[in-house]
Amino acid sequence: MGDYSKTSEFACGVVLFRGDRTLLLRHTEGHWAPPKGRVEPDEAELEAALRELQEETGLHDIAVVEGFRHEISYIKRRGSVEIPKRVLFFLAKSPSGEVQLSDEHTAFDWLKWDAAFVRATHDTTSEALIAAHEFLHRQL
Repeated sequence: MGDYSKTSEFACGVVLFRGDRTLLLRHTEGHWAPPKGRVEPDEAELEAALRELQEETGLHDIAVVEGFRHEISYIKRRGSVEIPKRVLFFLAKSPSGEVQLSDEHTAFDWLKWDAAFVRATHDTTSEALIAAHEFLHRQL
């Protein structure tokens, strides 16, 4: 899938929606974003995204929307070290809003799409949410 050295990070996540709302989680570090996390060795991208979704929200009865993949890139700072990070997002629908947060997060919110674009802490996260919303509207 590519060369992911120790000097960069690769993660996968899910833009999750129910009706006209999408889910954002507030990380313990304070930022708002969809569920996401690192890919384990020998783990497929979608498998990693769904595992992280379940670990971070307790949700598992979701339906993946075929055909959506959106990758973002940004620089993550750990102390004085800058680490390039890539996150690949998938899109899925949840019949349930019953989120059970992991200890990595302090809050969650099911937001109308426009509010989620604003709440997302990073511009690249907003771009991923906008891409997912536009993809859904093309499907209707």
